[in-house]
Amino acid sequence: MQKVVKAEEVRPDVPIKDVLEETGTRPMSKLSKQFDIENVAVVKGVLRKFNDELFPELPIRKGEGFLNKLFGRDKITDELFLFVDRSGKNTSQELLRLPGHGRNFSFNVKFSDAEGNVYSYIDIKGGGLSGKGSRKEAETVRTEIVEQAKWRKVSVRGMGDWEEATKDWETSEFFRKKGVKVAPPIAIVEIEEFILADGTKVSVKDAMKRMLPRNLEYHGETYKNRPVLYLRAFTEVMRLSDATKDDFEKFAKEHGKSLDEYLNWLGGKMADNLIKIHKSGIAHKNLIAHNWTIDGHVVDFDTVEKADSEKILDDASFTVAAMHSMCVVKGSLSEDDSTRLLAAFLRKYLVSPCINKDEIIVLYGIYDTSLKTNENDSIKSLYKRVMQEIAELYKKRFGEDIDYSKYVGDEPVIIDKKH
Repeated sequence: MQKVVKAEEVRPDVPIKDVLEETGTRPMSKLSKQFDIENVAVVKGVLRKFNDELFPELPIRKGEGFLNKLFGRDKITDELFLFVDRSGKNTSQELLRLPGHGRNFSFNVKFSDAEGNVYSYIDIKGGGLSGKGSRKEAETVRTEIVEQAKWRKVSVRGMGDWEEATKDWETSEFFRKKGVKVAPPIAIVEIEEFILADGTKVSVKDAMKRMLPRNLEYHGETYKNRPVLYLRAFTEVMRLSDATKDDFEKFAKEHGKSLDEYLNWLGGKMADNLIKIHKSGIAHKNLIAHNWTIDGHVVDFDTVEKADSEKILDDASFTVAAMHSMCVVKGSLSEDDSTRLLAAFLRKYLVSPCINKDEIIVLYGIYDTSLKTNENDSIKSLYKRVMQEIAELYKKRFGEDIDYSKYVGDEPVIIDKKH
């Protein structure tokens, strides 16, 4: 097993390269099969936000310099101002990236926050697209010009954006203080340069004149384009959508649990987080498997809105779909294991006041409709078991049998889609 350096063992002035050599890039703790090595290089940038409240002590910090003198406290080192180097000409470090995570890469280092929570990863979002992605992905960053296509119509592909990052920061902190398990923000760095595919470093100021769009759209509003790196703290970076059965089993073993115990724990943890989100009057609106980590934390809050009955039901149905997709889509869990995970979630969530009688009936009806339109026997078997669990919990809570008949004839909702 590779050594993990504790926060108190790391001096503030130790370069990131030396820290990584000591700790070893130990992806997902012992779960290493799914990670790619990514070449990255230091670029110029300015630290715009730092989470002093939660991270007064950080193992990799800036011990001296202008910012330290100005604020009288340590800040993060500029060796964390990193961007993908496809050419390998500028590479200062090899970090880790999960396939399919686009503009995120991370490194392994143990540190804690002011509340005593221990983290294993610093994740950097917005440092360019992977050099090991699909051909389509690779073609979006060209030598002659940085692509002007927008990533999800929000930010320039591969780069982070100030508006998106600050909204996620504010929402993450809001939820964290409500007891929701999230990946809390560490810092936002506004980058002053980035790297083209041939290794050329280009200043953002010059790129705005000939390559990058000056303005972007976010939730229907137009604003100035400000490329940033967004740094967050993760206990585990792997998402439900990434994990294989082997990953689930290894994670359970590493935390001293059997697979059954882990799935019961995970389902309850996810329910607890969703209850707290909805109690705060907010809906996430995109609780796909990619936005749940395998230790039950919720991430990526750029879609949140004020909650109403429809949005609460969407959150619940998306979460349930994320769980059964482990069996239906990925095959990473057996039908029995997937049912166990779903049951643990439903038994806690459906008895909470966050979801009302009609919403539970509609959730039941979603599965009823999907059951009738699906021809796969194993999927139908899983749906029947979910419906049975919902019906039993409904009767236990309300003292009557569930009746979906009054909803029959409404426009059907189909859940057979990838989550």
